[in-house]
Amino acid sequence: MKKLLSLFLAFVMLLGILPTGAFAAATDESPMRAFELDPAGTTAWSRGEEPITVYTTQNGTVQATEIPAGEPFALLEDTGGERLELGYTEGGWTGGMLENTGWVDKEEILVNLPDLLPSIAYIRMNTEKQFNSRLTRFEYVIPCPYGEAERLAQLQAEAMDGGETLVVRMDGQTVTISRAAGDPTSLEEYSLDGETYQKYGKWTEKDPAEDSMSSISAYQLPYNIKRAYSADPSITLGMFAPQPSQPNRAPSKVTPTGDVGAYNPGSPGGKKPSTSNVAWAIDPERTFLRFTLVEFPGGVVTDLNTQDWNTWHVVGTPLNVVWSNGWSAEQCRSDITWYNSNALQYNAMGANAPQLMAGSSVSNGVYSYDATAGYNQRWVTTADEFQAETGITNEQKEQMFHLNSSAWSTGWINGDYTSMWGTDPQSVTPGNLYQVYKANDAFLYLLGRLTETDNGSGGSNPGWSKDEAMEKWSEYVKDRDGNLRTKYRIIVETGMILRDPDGGRRAYTLRDMMAYSLYNNEASQQYNLIWDQSSTTVNMAQWMRQAKEQFLEYPLDENGVPTGEELVSTNGFAECDSYVDTIQYARPIRDTIFSERRSFGLHVFSPFNFEHDPPGEPDEPDTPDPDEPDNPEPPDEPDTPGTGITITKLEEGTTLGLEGAVFKITAPDGSTVGSTYTTGPDGTVTVQLNQTGHFTVEELTPPKWYVKGENSTQHVNVTAGQMAELTFTNKPYGNLRVEKYSDTGELLEGVTIQIKNLETGETQSGQTGPDGSIEFTQLAPGGYEVREVAGIPGWQADTETVKTATVVSGETSTACFVNQELPGLRITKYDRESREKLSGITFSIWKDGEYLGDYETDGSGEILLTDCQPGTYRVSEKQSDDAHITVTTPQEVELQAGDGIKALIFFNDLKPGIHLTKVDSGDLSKVIANARFRFEAVDGSWGPVEYTTLADGTIDLSKLPTGAVVVTELECPGYVIDDAQRIIHLDPNEDAEFVFTNSKLPSLTLTKTSSDGTPLAGVTFRLAKVEDGGHYLDRTTGPDGTITWEGLEPGVYSLIETSTVSDHILDTREHHIQLFPGKHSTIDLENDRRPNLTVVKRDADSGAPISDTVFLVEAADGHSVNEIKTGPDGTATLENLLPGVYEISEKSVPSPYLLDAEPQLVTLYPNRDRTAYFENHKAPVIEIIKENEITHDPLENVAVQVWYASNNTETGEYNDLGVFYTDSEGRIALSDPELSLRDGWFRIQELEPPAGFSLTESSTQEAFVAAGDGHTFRIYNRPNSAIVVWKYDSVHPEQAIEGAVFQVRYLSGNTSGTGGTVIGTYRTSPNGSFTVTNCKPGTYIIEELSSDGSHVIDTPPQTVYLSGEEQEVVQVYFGNSPKGALLVTKVSTDEEKTPLSDVEFLVTTSDGTVVGDANGKFVTDSNGSFLVEGVDPGTTLVVRETRSKPGYLMDDTPQTAVIQAGQTVKLEFRNQPLGNLVIEKWGRNGTSTVPLEGVKFEIKYANGQYVDAAGGTLSSNGIYYTDSTGKIILSSITGTVVVTELESVPGYTIDPDSQSQTVTINPNDTQTLRFYNNAVGGVELLKVSAADKSERLSGVSFEIRRVSDDALIDTVTTGKNGKVYVPLEAGNYYAVETDCPDTFRLDPTPIYFTVEENRTTPLTVTNAPLSGILLHKISTADGEGIPGVSFILYDSGHNPIDQQTTDDRGYAWFEGLTESGRYYLRELENEGYIPDTQLRTVYVKAGETTEVTWENTPITGQIQIIKKSADYNPTTGLPAGTLLEGAVFEIYDKAGNLVDTIKSDSRGLAVSKQLPLSRYTIREVKAPANYGVNEEVLTAYLEYEGQILRFEVTNKSLTTGVSITKTGPKEAMSGQPVNYTFSGIANASNVRLDSFYWRDTLPAAVRLEQVVTGTYNFPGTYKIVYKVNGTGDYRTLADNLSTSQNYTLAASPAALGLASNERVSEIMFVFGQAPAGFAQVEKPVLNCTAVNGLAAGSSFVNVADVGGVYNGQWVQAISRWVTTVYGKPTPLPRTGY
Repeated sequence: MKKLLSLFLAFVMLLGILPTGAFAAATDESPMRAFELDPAGTTAWSRGEEPITVYTTQNGTVQATEIPAGEPFALLEDTGGERLELGYTEGGWTGGMLENTGWVDKEEILVNLPDLLPSIAYIRMNTEKQFNSRLTRFEYVIPCPYGEAERLAQLQAEAMDGGETLVVRMDGQTVTISRAAGDPTSLEEYSLDGETYQKYGKWTEKDPAEDSMSSISAYQLPYNIKRAYSADPSITLGMFAPQPSQPNRAPSKVTPTGDVGAYNPGSPGGKKPSTSNVAWAIDPERTFLRFTLVEFPGGVVTDLNTQDWNTWHVVGTPLNVVWSNGWSAEQCRSDITWYNSNALQYNAMGANAPQLMAGSSVSNGVYSYDATAGYNQRWVTTADEFQAETGITNEQKEQMFHLNSSAWSTGWINGDYTSMWGTDPQSVTPGNLYQVYKANDAFLYLLGRLTETDNGSGGSNPGWSKDEAMEKWSEYVKDRDGNLRTKYRIIVETGMILRDPDGGRRAYTLRDMMAYSLYNNEASQQYNLIWDQSSTTVNMAQWMRQAKEQFLEYPLDENGVPTGEELVSTNGFAECDSYVDTIQYARPIRDTIFSERRSFGLHVFSPFNFEHDPPGEPDEPDTPDPDEPDNPEPPDEPDTPGTGITITKLEEGTTLGLEGAVFKITAPDGSTVGSTYTTGPDGTVTVQLNQTGHFTVEELTPPKWYVKGENSTQHVNVTAGQMAELTFTNKPYGNLRVEKYSDTGELLEGVTIQIKNLETGETQSGQTGPDGSIEFTQLAPGGYEVREVAGIPGWQADTETVKTATVVSGETSTACFVNQELPGLRITKYDRESREKLSGITFSIWKDGEYLGDYETDGSGEILLTDCQPGTYRVSEKQSDDAHITVTTPQEVELQAGDGIKALIFFNDLKPGIHLTKVDSGDLSKVIANARFRFEAVDGSWGPVEYTTLADGTIDLSKLPTGAVVVTELECPGYVIDDAQRIIHLDPNEDAEFVFTNSKLPSLTLTKTSSDGTPLAGVTFRLAKVEDGGHYLDRTTGPDGTITWEGLEPGVYSLIETSTVSDHILDTREHHIQLFPGKHSTIDLENDRRPNLTVVKRDADSGAPISDTVFLVEAADGHSVNEIKTGPDGTATLENLLPGVYEISEKSVPSPYLLDAEPQLVTLYPNRDRTAYFENHKAPVIEIIKENEITHDPLENVAVQVWYASNNTETGEYNDLGVFYTDSEGRIALSDPELSLRDGWFRIQELEPPAGFSLTESSTQEAFVAAGDGHTFRIYNRPNSAIVVWKYDSVHPEQAIEGAVFQVRYLSGNTSGTGGTVIGTYRTSPNGSFTVTNCKPGTYIIEELSSDGSHVIDTPPQTVYLSGEEQEVVQVYFGNSPKGALLVTKVSTDEEKTPLSDVEFLVTTSDGTVVGDANGKFVTDSNGSFLVEGVDPGTTLVVRETRSKPGYLMDDTPQTAVIQAGQTVKLEFRNQPLGNLVIEKWGRNGTSTVPLEGVKFEIKYANGQYVDAAGGTLSSNGIYYTDSTGKIILSSITGTVVVTELESVPGYTIDPDSQSQTVTINPNDTQTLRFYNNAVGGVELLKVSAADKSERLSGVSFEIRRVSDDALIDTVTTGKNGKVYVPLEAGNYYAVETDCPDTFRLDPTPIYFTVEENRTTPLTVTNAPLSGILLHKISTADGEGIPGVSFILYDSGHNPIDQQTTDDRGYAWFEGLTESGRYYLRELENEGYIPDTQLRTVYVKAGETTEVTWENTPITGQIQIIKKSADYNPTTGLPAGTLLEGAVFEIYDKAGNLVDTIKSDSRGLAVSKQLPLSRYTIREVKAPANYGVNEEVLTAYLEYEGQILRFEVTNKSLTTGVSITKTGPKEAMSGQPVNYTFSGIANASNVRLDSFYWRDTLPAAVRLEQVVTGTYNFPGTYKIVYKVNGTGDYRTLADNLSTSQNYTLAASPAALGLASNERVSEIMFVFGQAPAGFAQVEKPVLNCTAVNGLAAGSSFVNVADVGGVYNGQWVQAISRWVTTVYGKPTPLPRTGY
């Protein structure tokens, strides 16, 4: 019976299950097989320097093209002939697509030899290896002639058979080939597309002198070739040379499910998507691990290439554990296509692995299944479900399953994933790094899940129990050697859930993914799986990677002891390398997985056993070992006892047995017997053997302190039944250690020591190491001579001393030597003041008078001379730096051996400097730039030099010689030059400071205005000095009418106007102005405006304007000025005339006017315009007017015949002039001059009346018309049977109303409808009437439908009756009242009554209805007014000001107006202007005053109210700070103001006498207050960046110390402005920096300063910033920053040194880079954007920040939301499902940033902009009108490019309401309890209300005693507050009360601590948010007491209210209760009854 084994698991993380013989050798023995690899895909070139010819066919002569020499092409096939097929691309092949194919001669090409013979060892001098994508490793490029390559293939095959290899070495263009011996331990096997080859990693080249065969051949290349572009054969052939079906393609029997033939897999998992322009996408938060349990019945096998499931098979059900990211297990099962697959089957399939994607038609294929049904549910679970079953913690869950977590692997022990599944780690053997763990409950649960099976009816059979799992997992069997072998493994694979281009989700392990890519023969391009997910592939392949040297099996011997053998299985389990960094296309990945034994996202769990069965109880294997031979093995015990070998180990020359020698025994068949054998204490070891023959015994390890013998390998024949004996001997040895010290005890490295054997004379030598010693080992015992043969610099070599040492066997002897140190000299250079060490100073050094040379101090200010010979040394400073004075006095020192290092110290003084400041004498705070000065030494030793003051008015000179300097001012632009010279004395270590003052040059401002006072621009003046008129300045006035001349010399100037603007008169007067130094002068001048002449032309009869009349304007002297023509308004204007007399004459007039106006003379004066009037008469005209006889409306299109008879005719006959028709105005005009200017008779006759009218006697007329006169004929028609309607203004009856619309209906006879037959609709004419003719007899109704818009319809319909007589006309009159208007005017209260614009008013009617289309809002225009028109008469309007103009007091008193019919009512509002307050803050610093910035003031009104900023719109709580000019300016305030200074700035004290000041500010008034502070002695430190002086540094700390005694005075830190002030007494101090920001380098240099009495010393100190990189990650779409992108920073050696992630603005900061130079940046990940993973180079300069902008192009999608009504809306009447407009949504990214705001349109559709792929949340922030906000938060995942994600969101109809009911006693008596109960408190809305409360207002007649809170139906907290006496703020009674608990709270005056005159007047319950349906459960009660003295019969009212806010509007309700005070009733009088 098997014994229960240990509870320990051994988990081996072996990266890859990879078969060694996965690809069978090809059977086709074609010529291409001469090489190790198929030539297809090999890079080739022309062999010569001429182009190579390409032929169209293999044997033809037709040339296809030529390929230039050096241009690469690809080999495709070698079919055995003289030519090769090739593929080429114009411009040269680069490993990608080939455009053409052809044939070339073999002898004409070079090939890349490693592509064909990869097993050869290659060396290319002075060149690095390149990555060879064909071989998927780095290799040299070695061109070779094709024929030579064929020869080398044969030679390499022979060499490999003999354990050798060819070595090809290329140096320049010369290639040599030699032979070398391979190292068998380095031989590795590789494969490519089914071809296998071996290669030695190490070899030993042979000496040509010893081996003539070692050098084989050499050849010369015609030109240099540096790069090859190789490809794998399968890809190349598949694309360009189609082959017969290969085994790694799907078999023909597979039925394709797509349309790409047999290449298409048969399962949905392998099917290519139908969409070809969308990328595969992955959600990194949704990955999975697949666990598969494998059983090896006979122990773990070493070859998985067999598919014999008796040797290994999968147990139970693989389990996929999903990190579901919020998905339920049901979703993971139903929404994802899962596959039946496992990694072991892939290995077994080898090269045919891709066909597993073909589906269930292939045995053990990969097929999809329904994970939601029955047994299949067991395949899929989630990490959350696993946690619920096992109880693991959140941290454990993340460490086990969350592949994309940033914390993944951080919690693993020793970086081992296995540690998550076990406890109590132990080493397998002592000192072994490999750990085993005790299985935890999670692992045992996993075993139980993996062993569940199908019960055949859709369910599951249970898996192993915990006990069973423990026992099964610990099972083992014995192998043939008797070693214990384990039986189980768990394979863990990483997988990802992908969204394919069609939108479906698929779950692939990484091997599934690769098989898919290979099966579909996908190229590496976008929209293919391998391309789109390559970066994810890289990451996931590394997720499960573990350290190398892990092993699959660690067997135990029969005693249960680990054998020490690490069995790295040949079944493909091996370590992983970084192949993933070289992914280019699918083939290298396939080879990596299926051929080269490199793993791909795999982990292996394996058990380990510490216990064993007792001896003699071997286990029988559960199943026979299929690999066991037919003949049984010999039994464990040999048939013939006593057969074996005895090995004896002796010390040479003695019989002393040696323990610990280790031997290896090799059997006759070459196998190793056992493991190794070690001699015991007697020096022997006996080995029992079970076979006979010739054995080899090899000593592997000699005993300690013994040297392996020369004959360490011996042979012996073993005979059955006998013990063969062998004896091995070893020489003993000892060690000798030699130690070397200095005389100071230092260990000396590098001293050369020699030892000599005194007996043999043999010598050895070596150098001492870092510990000052050298040890000579394995020395023969005896005497040795030891000496030092060479010393080291700095010490005296002791080569004379010889010591003797004795070496004893088994011990280490020691000998010691001591050296004397040579003396040295240290020279140090200091700055005398700062004590800073100075570098770069040159010194000359002599020894004993001999010049040794010049030396320069280093960066630490020192010169160090070592190994100096003794003597006297003289040191002289030769040259200091340019900032210091050279010291001329030398120093001497005596050096003796053993003195050590002596020191000489030199101090240097700083060269002096000059600090000159130039200021304005009128304003000393104003500095002057650009003033030029000359500097020169008094003694002439230097200068003269000239300098100009900078923008700050200073000149700083440094590094000057000492002595006296003359300073002369030469030039000062804009100022009078100060001619005085100054002599300055310059002393060492000091900077001389002095100030030059200048008076400013005078200036002049001219102001030019027009006669009306407005500024006049464009007028030119000439300014010249009176005594120098030849030099002048011409200037022109600007838009403000001014000219300013700056920098003028003092003196008298002439000013003349030289030109003016066209509409003004030139002023020729000369003006004189005297200008004085430092003064500014002004002059005001005025111009007269030129007059304008306007001519007005009118009709002499009607007064109407006449256009197109031409007038001639002439001056009085007769010259013509201009012609002008009147416009449509009858006027013409001639502008800008000079004053004078002008004549105006009429030149032409338009028809029909006569030229009859007389000329006029007019006089024009300056500044006055003139108007002249002209009138003309019309020429005569014959006019015929046709009118309605009743209404006089014109009748058009009436025919009239006209005759004419001349007055001169003798017969008087009439001439027919023709028939004319009236126009739309009823008029005919005859204006022919021949007709109108002659005497004669005219006759007219109406030929036919208009329809509905009759002729009258006026239809025929005759009249005589005199020549030149006109005449009007007026014809009337009478309407027939007509109704005439008149419309007029009822207030002004004489005013007709045009445009009123009427309807006329006929009521008699056969009518339609109850209201009669509509005859027509009519509109009144300009005279307010319309006529209806030809009316039938009967009754008619006339009804007004609409008025003209400015009148009110106030006349009812009228009825008329017509008898039917033709001439009958009935006239009807309608009067309308006109509408009124309101004019509102807004003015200032000042004297001018200035109109105020932009004042806002609210206008409503008396019932509160807003007026107008802007919700009652009206704003005054630039005239200060607005007009409300079209108001019905009698309407009362209420007008109230709601917003005043800034700077004015608002008048919010409303005014009313009653609108009268036809009138405009006027209202006037007035505003008072506010005042201004200016506060000035000055500091007295000695004799000067300076403005103080940052002084804190409090400003209040006299009543204690704060004065807030911006007129109260911006609260400042009355606190203000002075600006940089020392001022606070407040505008728009009035009243009495109190200003109090609260805090001054450091260095100044508050004056208590003026600390608080009061001032009254009236409207339109400005008041100024000045405050002064006296300076306190001290120092003000300003800390700035050395790189940017404008950058001030906060947080810098200083120690302030006194110079005299070094006492610490204070420790201070700079504030936000980089400043800190320290008050100090007068004296000398220094400051030392002790801390600074991390981004700057600390500067501990002392800073010395002096403080004077009552003065502040300013100090500016700089800090150098640390180097850094500021990276900004932005989107190419909008330039916005991209958050959450990680970057790795590498140093110049490509070592990672930092990793940062961009913040929410897209910035990442790499700081603390202390070295300048080159750095590299790489982007790691970037969700939603096209990744840019290229390595970028960044150069960093010390002390500076390098800014890098890195762009990414977003991969975008879109979010769309459909907004619908959820129900019927009773307010709008809209049914459910109606599309709603106006809903507003906000979209946030996963970092919480608002990225878009969208609004639904009339279609109910809200559409986002294009958004990068990512996760987004969507919130509705505003609902459509009459609907409630839907508060559901939506989550959107944009997962692939072009995706449109749609949501449908509904809104419920909005109903709002609250309720409360209050009850109490109906009667009460004084002093008795009065209790109020509240019920029905609720939010009756269907939406949440904010700021929800309920409140009770207590009457004065009661006093509150107690509060019973009641309870409420929604969980939460609330508080209760109260008010006292109805005023002041609320006070808190209780807080954090639970809505579910009923509290009783004391609230009496005593409990609340109220005074006798105080009472609780209000109590309020404040809840905050109240959801829909919120309601009170238990009723609240207020217990009160009625006060004494209440009058009987009186009553008091208690009011309760409740409310909340929705969408900014309050929703409220009120409840009242009246209580009557009870009184004793009055008795009735007695009546006797």
